[in-house]
Amino acid sequence: MIEELVPGALAQDPARGFATRFVTAYANDDADTAVGLYKAARHAGVVPFTESVHALLATVASLTALALEETAPGS
Repeated sequence: MIEELVPGALAQDPARGFATRFVTAYANDDADTAVGLYKAARHAGVVPFTESVHALLATVASLTALALEETAPGS
């Protein structure tokens, strides 16, 4: 996720931008922002919403895999 730190990187891929912002809001216990992002994605239309949820699931899966690697015995 380091590449998201480059200015403008998230604007090039709105679904990935949504996922990154949603995970950040959730991790910061910012429910208002998380809900707002979800509602905005939902109202953007079926395809953008589906792409956003797909990106969110992929982001969560990748973060989960990384966490499991870091906490595995012998790591």
